[in-house]
Order: sequence, then structure tokens, then C-alpha cells
Amino acid sequence: MAALSVPAGVYNVVEDAPMRRAELGAGLARLLGTRPPRFPPAWAVRFAGSVARQLARSERISNRKLRSASEWAPSYPTTLDGLAAIVGEGRATRMAS
Repeated sequence: MAALSVPAGVYNVVEDAPMRRAELGAGLARLLGTRPPRFPPAWAVRFAGSVARQLARSERISNRKLRSASEWAPSYPTTLDGLAAIVGEGRATRMAS
């Protein structure tokens, strides 16, 4: 809804503190009670296909532009906080069934 009231342009809707894929993988594994994913070493990405290279790229993005143009703020401070809420809701729903 916040995007409806801002000037035309491109805005990133992302968390305040971005994390690395390895941190996300480890945190998600903790939430789900599984082993963290294994990522290929950086040198191997050079020899991989275009999809692997794209997934391995570091994307430096910020929500600063949207926050300054509107009253928007993320509902959860980090991706893992949001995922923890989703996992918790899913578990609660399954237990209630």
C-alpha cells in the first residue's frame, strides 16, 4: 500500500539488514530442524552455468529510497524473523487441525 502513494520509480522492498545466503540457509535449517544447505566453493562458480553464477552473485540492495518516500517499514526486522513467524504459524495450524 505504501508504494501507491510514492512518486513513480523503482523501489526495493527488502529488510533493513540483508544477510548472506549461507546465513539464510543456516537460519532456515535451524527453524526447520534440518541440516544447512551446502554451497559450492566460490572458485567452482566460475565453471558453473549461468543460473549458478546468477545465484552466486551478491546483490547489494537497500530499502532506503522507499523508506524516505513513504511511511513504510518492514513488518519483521530480518528475513529470518519473518520466516520464524511463518513456520510458527504453520506449526500452530497443523496442531489445531
